[in-house]
Amino acid sequence: MDRQLQVKPTKTADLADIHAIECLCFSDPWTQEMLFDVLKNPHSNCFTAVLDGKIIGFCMMWNFEAIGEGQIGNIAVNPDFRGFGAGDILVCAMLDIARQKGIAEIFLEVRQGNVAAQRLYEKHGFEAFGIRKNYYTKPIEDAVLMKINSNRR
Repeated sequence: MDRQLQVKPTKTADLADIHAIECLCFSDPWTQEMLFDVLKNPHSNCFTAVLDGKIIGFCMMWNFEAIGEGQIGNIAVNPDFRGFGAGDILVCAMLDIARQKGIAEIFLEVRQGNVAAQRLYEKHGFEAFGIRKNYYTKPIEDAVLMKINSNRR
């Protein structure tokens, strides 16, 4: 049986599923209220990855169109569903929306120890440009700062 993987805009009804993934993936997860605030922010874009009708991942990005920049907040994929390409299609969705909105540069932070995520971002053209010391808690860890020019792709 072929599996159907899609990216869809996030809806308010998706928040419980997204929060469950947030809690599975992050040691200091955002609350459902925080996720709702991002979803309702007119300067953000939120997408879900859906496999066979089940939400398995999500991403959120703030758009600062006035200065031509974007900031990826979270990208997360349920650990039970990694390897199906959800991370790839979520990053592509963010890059596509950035180009449509005229956002030239996109920034993100990623745990220094999360090599798999760094490789995913590098695959799509992100480059490391700095370190933010002790940025993360639970456990304390440095963040690798990454960016991309979305028009390069």
